Amino acid sequence: MRDHCHTPVATPTDSLGGLELQGFLRVMEQALEAPECTFSGCLRLTDLPGWDSLSALATIATIDHRYGVTLDNTDLRTCDTLADLAAIVDRGLAVH
Repeated sequence: MRDHCHTPVATPTDSLGGLELQGFLRVMEQALEAPECTFSGCLRLTDLPGWDSLSALATIATIDHRYGVTLDNTDLRTCDTLADLAAIVDRGLAVH
């Protein structure tokens, strides 16, 4: 599912500080078993294919395992898009 939004498409070198956005999107695609290169930063979490409470738990577990950043459901509820989630992860990486 390609997400069409009015923000510029991120390039592989786009980053949010220490976190490379395209790499984060690929990790999320793997975690949620989505086809490669289908997620964009402006894709809303609620528009992710099959997004439900189990997907939220898989997202939290993947981010903890891959990045060492611990999130909870409150963090997910504050995110509208994958870019929002990436920014939270990036802030968590900055603390480490």
